[in-house]
Amino acid sequence: MPVIELELPQVICEALQDAAAAAGVPPAELLADALRTLPAFQRALADRPERLPAFALKSGASRE
Repeated sequence: MPVIELELPQVICEALQDAAAAAGVPPAELLADALRTLPAFQRALADRPERLPAFALKSGASRE
């Protein structure tokens, strides 16, 4: 799987880690779930159906 590095404010990183821990999922999975809920991200995925990975077909998995 490709790796994307993001520079985020410390408070955002800590909140992401805390939320992921509370949900019992890795931070990357929580971030992917959050991205799937954004209309702009959904449109970008729809524009590339041939490259659409299986995980993108899941609805936002709420594990709280």
